[in-house]
Amino acid sequence: MNLNQTQVDELYGIAVKLDASLRIDYSGRGMFGGKCIGFVTNNPARFAIKLVREMLTYDFKDDPSIAYILDKMELVQTDGMGNGSILYFPHLRADLGVKHPEQE
Repeated sequence: MNLNQTQVDELYGIAVKLDASLRIDYSGRGMFGGKCIGFVTNNPARFAIKLVREMLTYDFKDDPSIAYILDKMELVQTDGMGNGSILYFPHLRADLGVKHPEQE
């Protein structure tokens, strides 16, 4: 699923709230240069629990794509990054032209 700027901005807000960093250009193992969404954190298990809690507060009637995003989050992968870890979602990508909120 490709995420639009509004959805990426929303994920950025969640990352900040949960003391993580958002990546919109991560290329994990077996992705052959493809880019996806990921969250960099020092404690991936704690972050994952907080992320699920946060996502459960959303009203799916307002944005049905959130349900689809949650479904794709089951396919989460992790990598070590030297100082911290990244939880990344190979099936969630930013649309072409979407900018990281810190670059807007």
